[in-house]
Amino acid sequence: MNLYYQKIMELTGADALKRIVRKWDTLSGNIKQHPETRSLLLPDMLWIAPDGIGKTKMLRLLSEYLSAQENLMDFYGDVKFFEFYMNYTAPGERFDDLRRLMREVRNAAGFRSEYRGLIYIDISEWIGHEKEKHFISFLEYLADNSEEWLVILNIPYADAQTKGLESLISMYLRLEVITMDMPRADELLDFVVQKLSSQGLTLDKDAVPLLQKTIALLREQKHFSGYQLMNILYRDLVYNIYSRKHRLSKRISADMLRDFAEDSEYVSRMVYKMERTAKIGFLDGEA
Repeated sequence: MNLYYQKIMELTGADALKRIVRKWDTLSGNIKQHPETRSLLLPDMLWIAPDGIGKTKMLRLLSEYLSAQENLMDFYGDVKFFEFYMNYTAPGERFDDLRRLMREVRNAAGFRSEYRGLIYIDISEWIGHEKEKHFISFLEYLADNSEEWLVILNIPYADAQTKGLESLISMYLRLEVITMDMPRADELLDFVVQKLSSQGLTLDKDAVPLLQKTIALLREQKHFSGYQLMNILYRDLVYNIYSRKHRLSKRISADMLRDFAEDSEYVSRMVYKMERTAKIGFLDGEA
Protein backbone atom coordinates (compact mmCIF):
# COMPACT_ATOMS: atom_id res chain seq x y z
CA MET A 1 0.00 0.00 0.00
CA ASN A 2 1.27 3.44 -0.93
CA LEU A 3 1.85 5.25 2.39
CA TYR A 4 0.81 8.60 0.90
CA TYR A 5 -2.48 7.17 -0.37
CA GLN A 6 -3.39 6.40 3.23
CA LYS A 7 -2.33 9.88 4.38
CA ILE A 8 -4.55 11.48 1.72
CA MET A 9 -7.48 9.33 2.83
CA GLU A 10 -6.92 10.55 6.40
CA LEU A 11 -7.21 14.23 5.44
CA THR A 12 -10.06 16.12 7.07
CA GLY A 13 -12.69 16.81 4.43
CA ALA A 14 -11.31 16.97 0.85
CA ASP A 15 -13.77 14.22 -0.19
CA ALA A 16 -13.65 15.28 -3.85
CA LEU A 17 -9.86 15.00 -3.86
CA LYS A 18 -10.04 11.58 -2.25
CA ARG A 19 -12.40 10.38 -4.99
CA ILE A 20 -9.88 11.46 -7.64
CA VAL A 21 -7.02 9.67 -5.87
CA ARG A 22 -9.09 6.49 -5.58
CA LYS A 23 -9.66 6.71 -9.33
CA TRP A 24 -5.92 7.16 -9.88
CA ASP A 25 -5.21 4.15 -7.69
CA THR A 26 -7.49 2.01 -9.84
CA LEU A 27 -5.84 3.40 -12.97
CA SER A 28 -2.39 2.57 -11.60
CA GLY A 29 -3.42 -1.01 -10.87
CA ASN A 30 -4.86 -1.47 -14.36
CA ILE A 31 -1.71 -0.04 -15.95
CA LYS A 32 0.34 -2.69 -14.14
CA GLN A 33 -1.78 -5.35 -15.80
CA HIS A 34 -1.80 -3.58 -19.18
CA PRO A 35 1.54 -1.75 -19.59
CA GLU A 36 0.59 -0.55 -23.07
CA THR A 37 -1.71 2.02 -21.44
CA ARG A 38 1.29 3.72 -19.80
CA SER A 39 1.01 6.49 -22.39
CA LEU A 40 -2.26 7.66 -20.82
CA LEU A 41 -1.89 11.09 -19.24
CA LEU A 42 -3.58 12.21 -16.06
CA PRO A 43 -6.01 15.07 -16.68
CA ASP A 44 -5.17 18.48 -15.31
CA MET A 45 -7.39 19.84 -12.56
CA LEU A 46 -9.39 22.90 -11.66
CA TRP A 47 -9.76 23.22 -7.91
CA ILE A 48 -12.66 25.28 -6.63
CA ALA A 49 -11.34 25.80 -3.15
CA PRO A 50 -11.06 28.68 -0.66
CA ASP A 51 -7.90 29.61 1.19
CA GLY A 52 -7.27 28.02 4.55
CA ILE A 53 -7.99 24.37 3.78
CA GLY A 54 -4.36 23.26 3.73
CA LYS A 55 -3.73 23.13 -0.01
CA THR A 56 0.06 23.08 0.37
CA LYS A 57 -0.19 19.91 2.43
CA MET A 58 -2.53 18.37 -0.16
CA LEU A 59 -0.10 19.21 -2.96
CA ARG A 60 2.81 17.69 -1.06
CA LEU A 61 0.88 14.47 -0.39
CA LEU A 62 -0.37 14.29 -4.00
CA SER A 63 3.12 14.70 -5.43
CA GLU A 64 4.57 12.10 -3.05
CA TYR A 65 1.74 9.69 -3.82
CA LEU A 66 2.22 10.01 -7.58
CA SER A 67 5.99 9.69 -7.27
CA ALA A 68 5.74 6.56 -5.12
CA GLN A 69 3.17 5.02 -7.47
CA GLU A 70 5.77 5.28 -10.28
CA ASN A 71 3.53 4.48 -13.24
CA LEU A 72 1.13 7.46 -13.32
CA MET A 73 3.50 10.31 -14.15
CA ASP A 74 7.21 11.14 -14.23
CA PHE A 75 9.04 13.57 -11.95
CA TYR A 76 12.18 15.38 -13.01
CA GLY A 77 13.76 18.46 -11.43
CA ASP A 78 14.69 19.92 -8.06
CA VAL A 79 11.13 19.83 -6.66
CA LYS A 80 8.03 17.69 -7.17
CA PHE A 81 5.62 20.62 -7.04
CA PHE A 82 5.55 24.37 -6.71
CA GLU A 83 2.87 27.00 -6.14
CA PHE A 84 2.32 30.16 -8.17
CA TYR A 85 -0.09 33.10 -7.92
CA MET A 86 -1.02 34.59 -11.30
CA ASN A 87 -1.67 38.31 -10.84
CA TYR A 88 -4.13 40.02 -13.16
CA THR A 89 -2.56 42.10 -15.94
CA ALA A 90 -4.75 44.56 -17.82
CA PRO A 91 -4.85 44.56 -21.63
CA GLY A 92 -2.06 46.64 -23.13
CA GLU A 93 0.24 46.13 -20.15
CA ARG A 94 3.25 43.84 -20.35
CA PHE A 95 2.35 40.36 -19.15
CA ASP A 96 5.26 39.96 -16.71
CA ASP A 97 3.55 37.23 -14.70
CA LEU A 98 3.77 34.80 -17.62
CA ARG A 99 7.51 35.47 -17.80
CA ARG A 100 7.69 35.01 -14.04
CA LEU A 101 5.94 31.63 -14.35
CA MET A 102 8.44 30.55 -17.00
CA ARG A 103 11.28 31.48 -14.64
CA GLU A 104 9.70 29.46 -11.86
CA VAL A 105 9.53 26.44 -14.16
CA ARG A 106 13.24 26.83 -14.96
CA ASN A 107 14.04 27.19 -11.26
CA ALA A 108 12.05 24.03 -10.50
CA ALA A 109 14.04 22.14 -13.15
CA GLY A 110 17.31 23.19 -11.51
CA PHE A 111 20.32 21.97 -13.50
CA ARG A 112 18.15 19.59 -15.51
CA SER A 113 16.98 20.27 -19.03
CA GLU A 114 13.27 20.28 -18.17
CA TYR A 115 10.79 20.13 -15.32
CA ARG A 116 8.27 17.35 -14.80
CA GLY A 117 5.95 17.54 -11.84
CA LEU A 118 2.95 19.37 -10.37
CA ILE A 119 2.32 23.07 -10.92
CA TYR A 120 -0.35 24.74 -8.80
CA ILE A 121 -1.51 28.14 -10.09
CA ASP A 122 -4.04 30.38 -8.37
CA ILE A 123 -5.98 32.26 -11.07
CA SER A 124 -8.51 33.97 -8.77
CA GLU A 125 -7.75 37.44 -10.13
CA TRP A 126 -8.67 36.34 -13.67
CA ILE A 127 -12.31 35.57 -12.93
CA GLY A 128 -14.25 37.74 -15.36
CA HIS A 129 -11.17 38.38 -17.51
CA GLU A 130 -10.82 34.95 -19.09
CA LYS A 131 -11.47 36.20 -22.64
CA GLU A 132 -8.62 38.69 -22.55
CA LYS A 133 -5.52 38.15 -24.68
CA HIS A 134 -3.14 37.69 -21.75
CA PHE A 135 -5.19 34.86 -20.27
CA ILE A 136 -5.42 33.13 -23.65
CA SER A 137 -1.61 33.38 -23.95
CA PHE A 138 -1.32 31.82 -20.50
CA LEU A 139 -3.59 28.90 -21.47
CA GLU A 140 -1.68 28.38 -24.71
CA TYR A 141 1.56 28.17 -22.74
CA LEU A 142 0.06 25.55 -20.41
CA ALA A 143 -1.35 23.55 -23.32
CA ASP A 144 2.04 23.48 -25.04
CA ASN A 145 3.68 22.00 -21.93
CA SER A 146 0.96 20.07 -20.14
CA GLU A 147 2.30 16.68 -21.23
CA GLU A 148 5.24 17.22 -18.88
CA TRP A 149 3.21 18.66 -15.99
CA LEU A 150 0.14 18.00 -13.93
CA VAL A 151 -1.40 21.48 -13.88
CA ILE A 152 -3.68 22.38 -10.98
CA LEU A 153 -5.53 25.69 -11.39
CA ASN A 154 -7.43 27.17 -8.46
CA ILE A 155 -10.31 29.59 -8.02
CA PRO A 156 -11.95 30.25 -4.63
CA TYR A 157 -15.61 29.83 -5.61
CA ALA A 158 -17.94 28.80 -8.43
CA ASP A 159 -20.93 30.75 -9.74
CA ALA A 160 -22.53 31.70 -13.04
CA GLN A 161 -19.55 33.94 -13.86
CA THR A 162 -16.94 31.22 -13.40
CA LYS A 163 -18.73 28.81 -15.78
CA GLY A 164 -17.26 30.68 -18.74
CA LEU A 165 -13.80 30.42 -17.22
CA GLU A 166 -14.18 26.67 -16.71
CA SER A 167 -15.44 26.17 -20.27
CA LEU A 168 -12.57 28.13 -21.77
CA ILE A 169 -9.92 26.23 -19.80
CA SER A 170 -11.49 22.97 -21.00
CA MET A 171 -10.72 24.02 -24.58
CA TYR A 172 -6.99 23.98 -23.79
CA LEU A 173 -6.58 21.32 -21.11
CA ARG A 174 -8.13 17.96 -20.30
CA LEU A 175 -9.79 19.02 -17.10
CA GLU A 176 -11.09 17.37 -13.95
CA VAL A 177 -13.04 19.80 -11.76
CA ILE A 178 -13.20 19.24 -8.02
CA THR A 179 -14.80 21.36 -5.32
CA MET A 180 -13.43 21.54 -1.77
CA ASP A 181 -15.16 23.49 0.97
CA MET A 182 -13.88 25.06 4.14
CA PRO A 183 -13.84 22.46 6.97
CA ARG A 184 -16.87 22.49 9.26
CA ALA A 185 -16.56 23.97 12.75
CA ASP A 186 -16.58 20.51 14.35
CA GLU A 187 -13.74 19.40 12.03
CA LEU A 188 -11.73 22.47 12.99
CA LEU A 189 -12.40 21.73 16.66
CA ASP A 190 -11.14 18.16 16.17
CA PHE A 191 -8.00 19.59 14.56
CA VAL A 192 -7.28 21.81 17.59
CA VAL A 193 -8.10 19.00 20.02
CA GLN A 194 -5.65 16.68 18.27
CA LYS A 195 -2.95 19.37 18.33
CA LEU A 196 -3.52 19.89 22.06
CA SER A 197 -3.33 16.15 22.60
CA SER A 198 0.11 16.13 20.95
CA GLN A 199 1.18 18.40 23.85
CA GLY A 200 -0.38 16.10 26.44
CA LEU A 201 -3.38 18.37 26.99
CA THR A 202 -7.03 17.25 27.17
CA LEU A 203 -10.21 19.34 27.19
CA ASP A 204 -12.71 18.84 30.01
CA LYS A 205 -16.32 18.33 28.93
CA ASP A 206 -17.25 21.84 30.03
CA ALA A 207 -14.40 23.32 27.96
CA VAL A 208 -15.49 21.75 24.67
CA PRO A 209 -18.61 23.91 24.03
CA LEU A 210 -16.70 27.08 24.92
CA LEU A 211 -13.96 26.37 22.38
CA GLN A 212 -16.52 25.16 19.83
CA LYS A 213 -18.40 28.48 20.00
CA THR A 214 -15.17 30.43 19.57
CA ILE A 215 -14.17 28.41 16.51
CA ALA A 216 -17.66 28.70 15.01
CA LEU A 217 -17.55 32.49 15.43
CA LEU A 218 -14.11 32.74 13.82
CA ARG A 219 -15.17 30.49 10.95
CA GLU A 220 -18.11 32.79 10.15
CA GLN A 221 -15.77 35.68 9.37
CA LYS A 222 -15.45 36.58 5.71
CA HIS A 223 -11.64 36.41 5.74
CA PHE A 224 -11.29 33.35 7.96
CA SER A 225 -7.98 31.66 7.13
CA GLY A 226 -8.85 28.10 8.12
CA TYR A 227 -6.13 25.85 9.44
CA GLN A 228 -3.67 28.72 9.50
CA LEU A 229 -5.76 30.49 12.14
CA MET A 230 -6.41 27.24 14.00
CA ASN A 231 -2.66 26.72 14.31
CA ILE A 232 -2.34 30.19 15.82
CA LEU A 233 -5.22 29.50 18.22
CA TYR A 234 -3.68 26.18 19.26
CA ARG A 235 -0.26 27.74 19.95
CA ASP A 236 -1.82 30.58 21.95
CA LEU A 237 -3.79 28.05 24.01
CA VAL A 238 -0.66 26.04 24.82
CA TYR A 239 1.32 29.19 25.64
CA ASN A 240 -1.43 30.44 27.95
CA ILE A 241 -1.78 27.13 29.79
CA TYR A 242 1.90 26.32 30.23
CA SER A 243 2.76 29.85 31.44
CA ARG A 244 0.42 29.71 34.44
CA LYS A 245 1.93 29.93 37.93
CA HIS A 246 -0.28 27.39 39.64
CA ARG A 247 0.42 23.68 39.46
CA LEU A 248 0.01 22.63 35.85
CA SER A 249 -2.95 20.43 35.05
CA LYS A 250 -2.99 18.41 31.84
CA ARG A 251 -6.76 18.78 31.77
CA ILE A 252 -8.12 22.07 30.43
CA SER A 253 -11.28 23.35 32.12
CA ALA A 254 -13.70 25.96 30.80
CA ASP A 255 -12.43 28.38 33.45
CA MET A 256 -8.89 28.04 32.03
CA LEU A 257 -10.25 29.02 28.60
CA ARG A 258 -12.13 32.18 29.63
CA ASP A 259 -9.56 34.33 27.84
CA PHE A 260 -10.48 32.52 24.60
CA ALA A 261 -14.27 32.70 24.85
CA GLU A 262 -16.27 34.06 21.91
CA ASP A 263 -16.84 37.39 23.71
CA SER A 264 -13.21 37.76 24.83
CA GLU A 265 -10.75 40.47 23.90
CA TYR A 266 -8.59 37.77 22.29
CA VAL A 267 -11.32 36.82 19.79
CA SER A 268 -12.08 40.48 19.06
CA ARG A 269 -8.41 41.02 18.22
CA MET A 270 -8.38 37.94 15.99
CA VAL A 271 -11.42 39.18 14.03
CA TYR A 272 -9.88 42.63 13.65
CA LYS A 273 -6.56 41.17 12.47
CA MET A 274 -8.34 39.05 9.84
CA GLU A 275 -10.12 42.09 8.44
CA ARG A 276 -6.99 44.24 8.57
CA THR A 277 -4.72 41.62 6.98
CA ALA A 278 -7.15 40.96 4.14
CA LYS A 279 -7.52 44.71 3.50
CA ILE A 280 -3.77 45.16 2.92
CA GLY A 281 -3.52 42.00 0.84
CA PHE A 282 -1.40 39.63 2.92
CA LEU A 283 -3.93 36.94 3.74
CA ASP A 284 -2.98 33.69 2.01
CA GLY A 285 -4.89 31.35 4.27
CA GLU A 286 -2.58 28.34 3.97
CA ALA A 287 -1.76 26.09 6.88
